[in-house]
Amino acid sequence: MRSALQNTSIVSLFLLLLAGCGSKITDANYYRVQHGMTEKEVEDVLGPAHSETVEGPTSRPAATQPVTTKVKTWTRGELTIRVVFEDGVVVRRSADGIPAEAAPVSRPVRT
Repeated sequence: MRSALQNTSIVSLFLLLLAGCGSKITDANYYRVQHGMTEKEVEDVLGPAHSETVEGPTSRPAATQPVTTKVKTWTRGELTIRVVFEDGVVVRRSADGIPAEAAPVSRPVRT
């Protein structure tokens, strides 16, 4: 027969494993990513990025300082989330696998 300590340990281990199984890469978390958030804030929401591309520094016409652009990507199944950062803050986001974020479909005009 197991002791109460062994049972508590087994239950605690199971809960820790269960908590680690949930992915942060979800439709809901995609919508939590907002313009102006820092990279750290985005990673708190989505977890570590699966890939990262850095471009720059490049100059903008109105800018006096070069801008570094970074694109981070998160993927889970059919869902792919891309977040573009300029100088460490979100300037754009996009997703594949979220129906509301798909490009609008052109429909023929009826006359």
